[in-house]
Amino acid sequence: MFLGENDDLTGLDIEVTLNKQVFRIKSPASVFIPLGVYHSYKVIGGGGCFINHVLADNYNDRSRDTRNGYSSASDQGS
Repeated sequence: MFLGENDDLTGLDIEVTLNKQVFRIKSPASVFIPLGVYHSYKVIGGGGCFINHVLADNYNDRSRDTRNGYSSASDQGS
C-alpha cells in the first residue's frame, strides 16, 4: 500500500515492476503481488510511506516460489 504525505493520501509517485512489466502509479494505491512474481518498486517523486502486508506466516517462505523462473525481490537483493 502506498500512501502520500498529503491529507488525502496523495503526493507519492511510484514505479512498480511485476515480472518484467513496469507500472507507474500514484498514491493512494495498493498492489497485489501473486505468489512467485518478481517484484520491486522505487519512488519517482513526492513523499509518503509504503506498507507491506504479507498474507503468509513467513514472507521468506512464501517468496521463494520460483514459478515462471522468478523469485521475489528479496532473493534478488532488491
